Amino acid sequence: MTDPSPVTTVLAGFPDPIAPFPAWSLFLLFILLLAQGLFLFLDGRRNGIRLYWVWALWSLTTCPLPSVLYWFLVRRKHIRKHLPPPSAQ
Repeated sequence: MTDPSPVTTVLAGFPDPIAPFPAWSLFLLFILLLAQGLFLFLDGRRNGIRLYWVWALWSLTTCPLPSVLYWFLVRRKHIRKHLPPPSAQ
């Protein structure tokens, strides 16, 4: 009888973390993260946002926090800067 591998020994008794998720949900998550990253990359590059590629890379790791923070920290400031001043009536 051979000894079990160290990885099996360390993980013995713990469930497989990916097993409960069906393949279609992982595919859907992949598509969602890819679309979010592509959107942030293209939007940042089009609007001249510095470090737009960092936003895109970060958005490939989690969802929806990068998009929410991008909107509040970058886009709102960019929109306010480029809006015409309100006219005095």
